Amino acid sequence: MARYETGPRRALRLALDVRAEIVGDGGAVWSDTAGSDLPPAPDAELLVRVVPEGARAERVDADRVHEIVRAMCPVHVAFRVEVVTGPPAEEGS
Repeated sequence: MARYETGPRRALRLALDVRAEIVGDGGAVWSDTAGSDLPPAPDAELLVRVVPEGARAERVDADRVHEIVRAMCPVHVAFRVEVVTGPPAEEGS
């Protein structure tokens, strides 16, 4: 089954040929009841982790990743970019 990509993940793949993992909420919360408690504090930030693939695998410009994500995210959403240059370390070793 094909995975349907949207938003920043797709933009990063098309512009930079990277696979992106986006971790965090960045969502909104509301209530239709007057006087409701305030929502819980949101996550501090989104984590945008990119893994180079394809022809550009040897180098990814983190500043360009930042520009693309900033253009795609609401202005109030903080995020951090992480470029992964190798396979993830084995856990527990």
